[in-house]
Amino acid sequence: MDIKWWVKIPAKIVLSRLPIKYSTFRRLSMFKHGDMIDPQYAFGIAKQHYDKAKSSLKQGFTALELGPGDSLMSALNITALGAEKCYLVDVGEFATKDIERYKAGLAYLDEHSMALTKVNKDPETLAELLEAIDASYLINGLASLKTIPDQSVDMIWSHSVLQHVRLAEFDAVLAELYRVLKPNGIFSNVIDLTDTIDDTLNNLRFNDKLWEAEFIANSGFYTNRLRCNEMMQKFKQAGFTVSSEETRSWQNLPIKQARFNQKYKDYPEQDLLIYGCDVVLKKSLQ
Repeated sequence: MDIKWWVKIPAKIVLSRLPIKYSTFRRLSMFKHGDMIDPQYAFGIAKQHYDKAKSSLKQGFTALELGPGDSLMSALNITALGAEKCYLVDVGEFATKDIERYKAGLAYLDEHSMALTKVNKDPETLAELLEAIDASYLINGLASLKTIPDQSVDMIWSHSVLQHVRLAEFDAVLAELYRVLKPNGIFSNVIDLTDTIDDTLNNLRFNDKLWEAEFIANSGFYTNRLRCNEMMQKFKQAGFTVSSEETRSWQNLPIKQARFNQKYKDYPEQDLLIYGCDVVLKKSLQ
């Protein structure tokens, strides 16, 4: 059954406030922070971002993933690709602690000749596994970023995450990422500019005051609604150089522009047609 957007939004607002664990919602596919539980998929994502940064990396580099979501599999994968230390920064403790999931990830790496020799093949807990590979799971968002030393990270990546960073914190998050990145470091991003309701642009129907209210932001479907050109401006203002940019666009808007909030009715249509972008940023030598 095709549930209308105007039913999904209030339903998610109500459901997000029920005393139900996030893991239950994830099993029911009602709220989900990515698909990184699958070992093959998770490795592919890590490799995708690593390949964009590897020309600037040396063996034993330090990596940071912004928004690991449902799984910390990325820590295993980036270690297999040469990292000595890894930070995984999120705004909550969403990642599964099911050690069997991570054992499957270790088995995948072993099968593909990338076994992590410094890891016990039969770890008992996630904490033991993270300690073995020097990976830190930090769950207080911007506050966590502020604990990471200046110029200590060689590579940062985010995968369908930046659009979920609160608008009020977006510039501050970029400032912290710029601070922790080493000169000549790489920041690789895949950004999804659709809503999280129908993968269209229903989020542009609302005014800023309503959309930025806490009850919306904490209901599991928030996006900051920044368009690709606006993000590019913010990247540059933070000090980053845009190394590469690829955009994905609709041929026609999925929703008539006349149905958007007045702010977006006045937007150039070509900017609204862009529903995703892949951006590689660089911190230039100072």
